[in-house]
Amino acid sequence: MLNSQSSEIPHSGEVRRNPLPRIGQESINLESSASLTESEGVDVPLVSTQEIANLLVHGDLLLSSGNAASALRLYRQAIESETEQGTTDVTYRLALCAEALGDYPEALARYQAVTDLNAGGVLQEYALLGEARILDQLGHTAAALGVLQRWVLSRKAAHHLSPRVTGDALYLLSHIAAIAVMGRSESRIWHPEVVCPPQRSFDPNRYLPQVEPVPVMVSDLCPVGIHVIHQLAESSPETVTLSGRLARTTVPRVISELSQEAGWVVEWSQPVGDVVRTSTVALDFQEQTANLILDWLLAPHGIAWEFDDGRLRIVAEHELTSEQQEERRWQRAERALLAALLWNPDHVDTPAGYLLLGNLSYFRGHFQSSQRHYEHVLRSFPRSPVQPEAWFNLAKVELAEQNLEKAAHALQGAMDASRGQPLESAALLLAGQTALKRNLPQDATRPLMRGVTVTRDDDLRALSLLALATAHLLNNQPERANVALMESRDLLQTQPYRDRAAFLAGLARYRSATTPSRKERDGLALISATSHLSNDSELGLAHVMLKAEALEEIGLRHLAIPLIEQSITEAPPSQLREHLALRLADLLMESNDDERAEALLLRAINDPTTEGSHITLMRLAELYFQQQQIDQVETSCLKLLGHDLSPQMRVRALELLGRVYASRGDRERAVLCFAGTMPQ
Repeated sequence: MLNSQSSEIPHSGEVRRNPLPRIGQESINLESSASLTESEGVDVPLVSTQEIANLLVHGDLLLSSGNAASALRLYRQAIESETEQGTTDVTYRLALCAEALGDYPEALARYQAVTDLNAGGVLQEYALLGEARILDQLGHTAAALGVLQRWVLSRKAAHHLSPRVTGDALYLLSHIAAIAVMGRSESRIWHPEVVCPPQRSFDPNRYLPQVEPVPVMVSDLCPVGIHVIHQLAESSPETVTLSGRLARTTVPRVISELSQEAGWVVEWSQPVGDVVRTSTVALDFQEQTANLILDWLLAPHGIAWEFDDGRLRIVAEHELTSEQQEERRWQRAERALLAALLWNPDHVDTPAGYLLLGNLSYFRGHFQSSQRHYEHVLRSFPRSPVQPEAWFNLAKVELAEQNLEKAAHALQGAMDASRGQPLESAALLLAGQTALKRNLPQDATRPLMRGVTVTRDDDLRALSLLALATAHLLNNQPERANVALMESRDLLQTQPYRDRAAFLAGLARYRSATTPSRKERDGLALISATSHLSNDSELGLAHVMLKAEALEEIGLRHLAIPLIEQSITEAPPSQLREHLALRLADLLMESNDDERAEALLLRAINDPTTEGSHITLMRLAELYFQQQQIDQVETSCLKLLGHDLSPQMRVRALELLGRVYASRGDRERAVLCFAGTMPQ
């Protein structure tokens, strides 16, 4: 049968087929084996050995091309072989088929059967990786991490396998550890606090063994014990690289030998000594940093470590504060990712590793670091399958830092890269909401209309419809808003969308009313809908703007003022917030509360986060003119004209300045200002 001990796993970027000449040679060897078996009087299998070889080859071709169901039928025919080696090869392939078809309990049983057969070599190692993948899919994260940590630290002492195998194990371990601390949040990735993880996909062709033999390097070349490979002058667990091979021994002895080799002093707390005194482990690893080895040795037992000035302190996690425990969980996940990236930088999962590093930084609030990782993925791996996630998460970083224009650019990249994928719907929704924050409702309609069309998620569809109706109302298109709200009426009648949909529909009907009687009837309905509407809305300031406009239109202006005041105080800087501040100033001026209006405008002008202070300064100058503060008007206009203004804003400022000069009797300067020329 196929030699699983000398199997090798092809690089994931290659699609390697078993060559026909090799198949023939293997079949001849199998027939010779069958003849020998028959001459010795052993029962002959019901399926001939040549048929078994052909079934395996044809099944491998089907499995690598994505037809796992057909491959499964061929492998089940081949399992009738009674040789142990044949059972191992076919059982492993049956596990691959079950995993590809989503039958995880069956796949787990098959992988465990291969490891229990103690086949050795690459086949058993990849069966362990398959077992860890399935345990993670079934939600047994701790068990999956345990399988991988034991494998990386104590591979079979008879072999040092290909670095590609170790790379797969390290990447899988780091990905599971990172997802474990961040949580699985793929279903609501449009929320501000959530970023998109790399999509998990399974390619069985990566794990199909080849027929041709691969040379095996004996691990006796690696001396027994723990040895320092690299060490800086300022020794620390982050800067010391170790290799080691030890027979099964206790964890305290391993820590003691590791520290002695690195020149550190070890301090054990009493609870830790009781926990690990009888815990044993066998080691066989190459060129791993000491901090990673310490994590893998101690974390499964609920033990943490601290290092300070040459002293390694081993403590139980319950001795630390909750903040310290959480910080160490994040640090362990980050160290595992960095170890995988340094071990094999050219691995197929390298882009996903950098994406997860960015996600870890994002969850911890380190936006600059996460931005650097996402941009590295986009720049260095332009054809990576995680490009959509990198664009999307980069947009989340820009939104968190209120860089709305850069966020809009990143969302456009996410929409282009994720065409036809579930991520596209979330990117379209965020693109529309970002346009609303930028006070560009015309630009919001296009992505939101496409989002309504392509999304399959009810929550995304409802939020897209509400945002689209908001954009239409801000564009003074109530008829289109009403059409959007009727698109999925049954969905919008459920909570938490019912109150917002009722308000938007009431405002659309009120603005569309053409007769006084209908206006009165729809106005009463709008008052009722507005009273039931909460100020806390996922649509943000755009929804606040509409509610304030509705209150003004139905004669409840006094309620719009506190609504806008509260909203702009709590909201982050944006063009829409500035627009709301100007609207609030107008309402205060109309209410003859000039003092509060002046304070509001001055606060907006002096705010360093305000981008468009020109119109705010113009509004302040107009307020001073109403108050007959001529000197203040002149100062504000001259300050405004010193900036690079739009033609409309420049004409407006010159006209106001001309009125100032005319009130003083300076007709020459007034004429120049009214003519559009700045007087000397």
